[in-house]
Amino acid sequence: MIRFSNDSIGSKVNSQRRAIVEATVKFPDSHTYQSYFNVTTKKGDARLCSKIAGILAAK
Repeated sequence: MIRFSNDSIGSKVNSQRRAIVEATVKFPDSHTYQSYFNVTTKKGDARLCSKIAGILAAK
């Protein structure tokens, strides 16, 4: 297994994965997440937002 502990790319992937996990636990559906994302982030990662919204929609 390759470790990315000091690599910025690896930490970005881990933080995205963490954000996805947290969102799937916190939010019941993609609509709730979308409104939360729009309120809390001025310039967020739009790809990450749409990925999380898609995961929540599939739940």
